[in-house]
Amino acid sequence: MGLLGRIAPLPVTYAGGIRSMADVEQVRELGQDRLDFTVGSALDLFGGTGLRYAELVALNQRS
Repeated sequence: MGLLGRIAPLPVTYAGGIRSMADVEQVRELGQDRLDFTVGSALDLFGGTGLRYAELVALNQRS
């Protein structure tokens, strides 16, 4: 992720492996706020328990 954040000349989306807010923060930090990400089965909307949709919406609105 850190490498992508430093060298990617175009927008990049990190897909897979996001399971918690700690993972989200790690992508944001290492990706230097230049990486987007997707969340799948960990999201509460899909039955997961690792991430709440409302938390991600609030984070996005603050950014």
